[in-house]
Amino acid sequence: MTPPVQTTLVTGATGFLGSALLPRLLSDPQQRVYAIVRAADAAKLEARRLKYLSSLPDCFNPDQLIFMNGDLTKSRLGLGDDDLRRVFDDVDSIIHMAASTRFDLTREQAQEINIDGGREIATLAQKLQDHGRFKRLDYVSTCYVAGHRKGRVFESECDEGQAFRNSYEWSKAKAEMHLREKMADGLRAAVHRPSIIVGDSDSGAAASFSALYIPVMVYYRGWWRTLPGNPGTMLDLVPVNYVADAILKLRENEETLSKTFHLAAGDSAIKIEDVVTRLNTVIDAPPVRYINPETWRRWIHRPMIPFFSLTKGGRATRRVIESFLPYFTYNPQFDTSVSDKYLGDLRPPSALDYFETVLRYAVENDFNGEG
Repeated sequence: MTPPVQTTLVTGATGFLGSALLPRLLSDPQQRVYAIVRAADAAKLEARRLKYLSSLPDCFNPDQLIFMNGDLTKSRLGLGDDDLRRVFDDVDSIIHMAASTRFDLTREQAQEINIDGGREIATLAQKLQDHGRFKRLDYVSTCYVAGHRKGRVFESECDEGQAFRNSYEWSKAKAEMHLREKMADGLRAAVHRPSIIVGDSDSGAAASFSALYIPVMVYYRGWWRTLPGNPGTMLDLVPVNYVADAILKLRENEETLSKTFHLAAGDSAIKIEDVVTRLNTVIDAPPVRYINPETWRRWIHRPMIPFFSLTKGGRATRRVIESFLPYFTYNPQFDTSVSDKYLGDLRPPSALDYFETVLRYAVENDFNGEG
């Protein structure tokens, strides 16, 4: 007897994490995916679908993947009546990965994308559950809802009265708090918190070069070789293949509902100086110079602003320093006890073993010409 087709609604399918997770999801021939993407019209929507399918191995059945034109910032996720009807008729689970990861959005902008979009997803999930066939919502948050906290952060914690380093952390924390309220009321959902996601640990492949890649790119282009930060600050890095595999394994277990998972290196996080050592191995450039963060804030930052404004590289450097200085100063440690319990032997490899591969891939692809 052929197993019944399972239909998953996916947001963020073409993003950094989605580009790794979606092919894994589609590797099950009984899995159908409705992916919400933006497109100007039906023709452009189909063109995006065909372009995406062309990047997959020939073994995938193109009928498994259906793109739906939508907008997470709008009511009903911006879905048309026909698509919304198909969602209610077919969908039995949701994986929500879509978000803006920019640190420099205003709170209003971050709320529209990350908070309001998350609430629309939770509302749809509750309606599907009330409809009778819904299995679960898997919601991708971030470890950095911890904000300015120090010390060890546990998966059960969320709102501890912490301040936040930027609008991204704030908006993701507020969205997660809302979802946790819905879970407490009975919504079948689980929260996945990755730390800093980088490329595939085997190939280094990455769908885009954002987050930690941005300061690396600034250094690679020779725009800035000084790091306001502490060489001993811990950076929690995880490869995208681990995060994708972990989410898909956790969603197969009914016991993971109503739980939160740190998809993080945890006790195996590495130091900034370890990252820099591997960077110097890949990029033939002068060593990074460190400046004490407090010295930078008090005496150097403001006088440098006019000079940063003079060139494209200077403007990029200023954005990098202002966005990433908090993360180069200190970071909390993410406890992974709950994740370890349910993931078993599936653990993230040490970044010391694969980060050079990740860097080489970025350099060989010239960071997609970004910058």
